[in-house]
Amino acid sequence: MTFLPIVRRELLVASRRRATFRVRRLGALIAVVLGGLFMLPHWVGGTSSGGGAELLRLLGALGLLLALLSGPMLTADSLSRERREGTLGFLFLTDLRGYDIVAGKLVALVLIPLHGLLATFPIAALTLCLGGVTAGEFWRLQGLIANALFLSMSIGLWVSSIQTEDRRAVGWTACILLSIAALPPLVGSWLARMGQPWTEVPLQAVSPALLFSLSGDQLYQRFPRAFWGGLAIQHALAWVALVAAAIMAHRSWRLPAREGDAPTTRLKPADTAGAFQWMATCRPRFADGPLAWLAERDPWLRRSAWWVATGSLALAVMVIGSTAIGSSRLTVGTAAATVLGVGQFILKFLLATQAVYFLNDACRNGTMEMLLITPVTDRQFLRGHFAGLRRTVLGPFLVLAAGQVGMGVAGRLLAGGDWPTVATQVVVGAAPALFTSLVHALDLVAVAIHASRWALFYDRPSKALLRTSLLIVVLPTIFCNGGRLLIDLIAILNCNPVLLRFRDLVVRWYFPGQLGPGFGPPRAGA
Repeated sequence: MTFLPIVRRELLVASRRRATFRVRRLGALIAVVLGGLFMLPHWVGGTSSGGGAELLRLLGALGLLLALLSGPMLTADSLSRERREGTLGFLFLTDLRGYDIVAGKLVALVLIPLHGLLATFPIAALTLCLGGVTAGEFWRLQGLIANALFLSMSIGLWVSSIQTEDRRAVGWTACILLSIAALPPLVGSWLARMGQPWTEVPLQAVSPALLFSLSGDQLYQRFPRAFWGGLAIQHALAWVALVAAAIMAHRSWRLPAREGDAPTTRLKPADTAGAFQWMATCRPRFADGPLAWLAERDPWLRRSAWWVATGSLALAVMVIGSTAIGSSRLTVGTAAATVLGVGQFILKFLLATQAVYFLNDACRNGTMEMLLITPVTDRQFLRGHFAGLRRTVLGPFLVLAAGQVGMGVAGRLLAGGDWPTVATQVVVGAAPALFTSLVHALDLVAVAIHASRWALFYDRPSKALLRTSLLIVVLPTIFCNGGRLLIDLIAILNCNPVLLRFRDLVVRWYFPGQLGPGFGPPRAGA
């Protein structure tokens, strides 16, 4: 029998998959546009060298972000999906082993982001010709991105082998990767303040963010052992996660689903009196529509959103307390507000995850099919669905927005300066934070509408999640920043008219061919 047969098959399938070529074209387009926009001032100004370092760091940051997002979006629900559908056990009826299945999943899914990263490689290599970049810095950065991709995909496979519910698998993968990326720098700053350099502790270099800064020549010449030690630890963690996934994949298909894996109601009527009490308790949820009540049955993501909000506030406070002595107070407030902004972006990812996976699961398990036979209208569908999403993120968003405004005002007041009145300082400190919060709020609306529309278009939720994250969150933030308000409005105006035909979008799952143009069957090979 051929060695690793699933790997061979998946390579053949990936060579014909349209997503492989689309991601490669998209990656090349982004790299060309960023490179052209960045090098245009140098060409107009008459200089042809010295600008390669900034372009390389920008492309490297984008590549590192794509590598870290690949795990939650691609591999976190790979094995768990097979287990839910009952197909994982059939593979073990053959002479396949756990490492065959895990290796096949890894090779099949890693090709998508790998093609995108390879498409940006020629533009990144041009930075060597622009000047300011050494060959060692270039190859260290490429190795770091490839290693981060391997780590992200391996952790996603491990979490997928021990989790059954898709949203929990995605959430746990994202939390683990966020902890690896964020906690070591925070601990390192505390150690630096206590007088102990963070490079003396090898585990501090596990963070991809720290290794990204250490890959530059200026820091690498001072701490070469920290860079290679951290890279080795990351690589070892990836292999440990991959071996654990292979072992658990062989065992988990025999295990029954745990009690917390499937959505359950908080109140189950045991008799007639209990049934009436249960209905009375759930009546406010029924008022918002059936989908809002269904979303309330699994509050895991809502709790996760609150953990993100409270954790971001705690990290912002710790950043203020751990900032090195001598930094300006205005800089400290800006750093804390940046931490809260990162929390807002994580909240958008959680919202997209909730919208995509909830609708996809409801269509696959027959829940939406049962709702189709009821007299529920399109507006009632949408009202219930968006009510469930609003309950997930509204409270945490308000907490983060209030924290950003408070940090902005406090930073402005602590910075002092020659201002007419205290009220002027408050307005000047709060205005940027209020505008940023407004942009984040519109981002959340656009994410909810866009994710809901494409969740009923693709057969796999990861495709809708990837499309929403790239087109609504990542790319507009890179190219437009605050100007992504226009991108949000365009997305809302394009998706909302189609989403108003919510019942037709659901019908297409069960009765393809009976709808008009634009409502074909789910895209399986996109």
